[in-house]
Amino acid sequence: MLHSNMAKKKIKIGLVDADLLCNGTRHPNLALLKIAGYFRDNGYVRGFTDDACCYELITNESNFDELKKYDYFYVSCVFTFTLDCPPLVLTTLLSDKKLSKRVRMGGTGTYANKSVEEGFAEMREEDMLRLEKDSFLNSLKNRFGSYGIDMQSQMPDYHLYDDFVGVMENVKKSEKYYKDYKEYSIGFLTRGCFRRCPFCVNKLERRVLPYSKLRDFLDNEIDEKTGKLKRPYIYLWDDNFMASPDFNIILDELIATGKPFQFRQGLDMRLMTHEKAEKLANVKYYGDYIFAFDHIEDKELISKKLKIWREHTHKSTKLYVLTGYDSQDERDIENRKKI
Repeated sequence: MLHSNMAKKKIKIGLVDADLLCNGTRHPNLALLKIAGYFRDNGYVRGFTDDACCYELITNESNFDELKKYDYFYVSCVFTFTLDCPPLVLTTLLSDKKLSKRVRMGGTGTYANKSVEEGFAEMREEDMLRLEKDSFLNSLKNRFGSYGIDMQSQMPDYHLYDDFVGVMENVKKSEKYYKDYKEYSIGFLTRGCFRRCPFCVNKLERRVLPYSKLRDFLDNEIDEKTGKLKRPYIYLWDDNFMASPDFNIILDELIATGKPFQFRQGLDMRLMTHEKAEKLANVKYYGDYIFAFDHIEDKELISKKLKIWREHTHKSTKLYVLTGYDSQDERDIENRKKI
């Protein structure tokens, strides 16, 4: 357990997954998992208690009196549509003067649809550094012994959503719906992209850079009942892994774990080579290989690269096709039907 600069008062932390409270999501919020891990490492107890500093995920539409018991709220919002119709908890927190002072809010959902003219660059930079500059988080120590959270290296608390999932699994009929919450180690091994697509949060980035080390988020907890790994799979949120100069090194590290893995963002088929295809086709991949097909003008290049891929594997392969962005109507979809 890391040293913690705890005051005599038992600090209570409320963690809010805004997207979860707005019609739900099939993915845990990685930022909240890491914040929770930081509090856990500093001796905070998961779940509300009066006897110790604690943190918990707020999963219901708590009323004003219930919200008053928390000293700080960390709110994360990934999707912009969540703020079009914000959940009651968030509305309450932001509208009350006393509570709003306790709120730390961020995430791509708070700025992703902003244009450059509207200050996108400034908002993104502020959001990416928000937690490292947070005054309260800077009163606690990270695993390196310095003050403040290090989001790149912070190990997530993968149990943050346990109570929520335990309740909701009795509601949802599909056993697979909450698989992402229970069976995966989650992280970014690289961040950034050079494509600068106008619809992407990376629209001002110019390259792909290393981010977390695999060991920083790889969970090897054993289930005491079965003797097996609780999280036997890995999934990765890398923006454009195919463009990473460390492509081979990273794949070798993933292979060495012995765990099946998957990239969730859509791999860049335009960067496919015979060398990359051979390497990627022979790993322990989980589920479908998913590639991005964002621009209709890339049709010929995509077709050429897909042939290279098919020379090395016939495993299940899918391509994301972006529609409704350029024209925002049915004509955009019709154009893609001609592929």
